[in-house]
Amino acid sequence: MAFFTPCWSAILVSLAVVGCAGSADPNPARIDAAAWHSASSSLDLTLALTFSPTMLAALDHGIPLTLDFRIDPAHGPRQHQRVSLRFLPLLRRYELDSGGNPAQSFASRLQLLSALDRLRLPVAAAQPVAGRVSFRLDTQALPAPLRLPALFDRDWHLQSAATAWTALP
Repeated sequence: MAFFTPCWSAILVSLAVVGCAGSADPNPARIDAAAWHSASSSLDLTLALTFSPTMLAALDHGIPLTLDFRIDPAHGPRQHQRVSLRFLPLLRRYELDSGGNPAQSFASRLQLLSALDRLRLPVAAAQPVAGRVSFRLDTQALPAPLRLPALFDRDWHLQSAATAWTALP
């Protein structure tokens, strides 16, 4: 266990230094469009999100970031879909795992973040013709040493407002 302490200390120090820059975007997380796609039983989302420098530094140090999507169909139970972003240092690749789909691999962080502009989430529902969807950064999915700072540091807050969706043929 003593092996991990210096490693986590170095990561926390580097995140604290990067975290001083702050997040400039007043609305760093939005869902610009959402539509139900009945052929694939999925929700197609167009996202606009800006990760803080602290979050990007964490990702580049191998700390996965998890987005928790809350899906509220007009008729039926609430669902949660998790989308994980991670850097695999040994492979020098970034990975996007959106649950039901196979994980996508990217050569650069920019490619990974660009893939988040349009996202398709599998939804386990019969035919939801309407509903609302929102997402937030799941700070409880962070490693234990980062959870407490994430509660108080606004650089770790990323949450969208709920957006209504419509059904597509």
